[in-house]
Amino acid sequence: MDNTEIEFSEGFTDLHTKSYEEILAGRGFGLKDARPSVEIVYHIRNATPVGLIGEYHELCKNIK
Repeated sequence: MDNTEIEFSEGFTDLHTKSYEEILAGRGFGLKDARPSVEIVYHIRNATPVGLIGEYHELCKNIK
């Protein structure tokens, strides 16, 4: 991010705690930041399945 490499292999389990600390300190994500993600999930959950058309992974044929 901003030309800085971010290493996730250490301290990964502490990320939620750090995120909550930042939120409580007033430096967290706001509703404006979260809205696009919530809208995408809403559209995915309410989409009508179209079946196996076009390109898809071969294991999708095994889903019933």
